Amino acid sequence: MIFKKLARALGVGGPTVETVLRETDVTPGGVLEGEVRIIGGDHEVDVQGIVLSLVTRGEVEYVDHEGEDQEHDGTITFHQVELTEPFELGAEEEYVFSFEVELPWELPLTELDGNTLAGMTVGVRTELEIAGALDKGDLDPISVRPLPSQQAVLDAFTSLGFTVKGADVESAELFDDQELPFYQEIEFLTPPEYAGTVSSVELTFVATEADLTVAIGGGDSSGGYQIAHEDVADEDWETTLTDWLDSHTD
Repeated sequence: MIFKKLARALGVGGPTVETVLRETDVTPGGVLEGEVRIIGGDHEVDVQGIVLSLVTRGEVEYVDHEGEDQEHDGTITFHQVELTEPFELGAEEEYVFSFEVELPWELPLTELDGNTLAGMTVGVRTELEIAGALDKGDLDPISVRPLPSQQAVLDAFTSLGFTVKGADVESAELFDDQELPFYQEIEFLTPPEYAGTVSSVELTFVATEADLTVAIGGGDSSGGYQIAHEDVADEDWETTLTDWLDSHTD
């Protein structure tokens, strides 16, 4: 499948840029392929560079003027790839730059069981710098599906009657060897039989090429499990989750 975003012109008579993604459905640790096409406008320009950025939205922490820690919902750029060195783009001249971007293993999920995960956005942005001016362009969304190991854990939540409430991204470090400057929390409402104990559970995945860390939190309690991808399917996650719920209360 080929996904195209509408070409945009950079100012009157300026270059036109079009980003083409070969496939918009991806998984963590996969490869995003495509190409950037640039067509010159009615005059020559100096292109300083083209950068592809992976972007999401999440809670960004900052310190206010009184020195207090605050946070707000903002854009987080977490992976960048430079496509070209500086070059001259002549009038009506055309260039095509192909790319293959290796996606982080900690890439946030945006889709569960074919449904969009409320609160989540991940996309690729093409940034073009001309004569010292940076055009960030539009965000081309991508759909991030779970790895098989992640799906095995998610299936346990579904089997036990949990309901997905939504998800968000927290700009903080959860584990020492975390690659990205944030982590994703997927929030589930617990089934009726657990009313009065843990009302909701937050699930976080931190994946590497070799293994998967599963963090479960609810109320003031949390638990973590690290396991190789190939061993996840052999784990009885329904029992693991049930035991955790039975031993914790809000």
